[in-house]
Amino acid sequence: MRKLCIFLLAFILVIQIYLMSSKNIFSIYYDSYRNNFIEKKDNIDESNLISAKVVDNYNGLIRDIFLINKGKLDNIKENSFVINSEGLVGQVVKTYDHYSVVRSIFSHKTKIAIETNGCYGTLGVEYNRFVIDDLINCDDINVNDAVFTSKYNYSLSNILIGYIYKIKSHKLYIKPSVNKYKIHNVGVIIDDL
Repeated sequence: MRKLCIFLLAFILVIQIYLMSSKNIFSIYYDSYRNNFIEKKDNIDESNLISAKVVDNYNGLIRDIFLINKGKLDNIKENSFVINSEGLVGQVVKTYDHYSVVRSIFSHKTKIAIETNGCYGTLGVEYNRFVIDDLINCDDINVNDAVFTSKYNYSLSNILIGYIYKIKSHKLYIKPSVNKYKIHNVGVIIDDL
């Protein structure tokens, strides 16, 4: 029995060391649009990132809001960005002791300041499509350019949102980098707001 306990403790220690040394899932994004990996642009310090799980997402379909299993007691604050390995997932709108309510970027209420190649604007959702309007300094933008959160948000900038797939009438149409059907594990950025 003693040998079994020692073996189990050693096994647990090896697993913990492996997990601590593994590459952080938030250090690169899988760019499914271009079918390759890109390094994150942002400077998210792992000490400012709290891992959480989506606990209620309407049977796998992320709609306007969803719940995560971390809250005030875990230092989660309202307006914090929520990300996964593919990019921006949403923003915390309400916190409770043990869980938080997150507004999905797929919500029709989404309004996020963005940046792409020095061009600034506001991301919104029109007819279930991501659209950027209120464009400023848009001289050098192209289809397939990456779109990131900008420094004008409440939290960190340079979080991947998606890619421009159409430019029309002073509006940019964006393909999100996040697959809304596969949002299970997320990270909450707990930057001092």
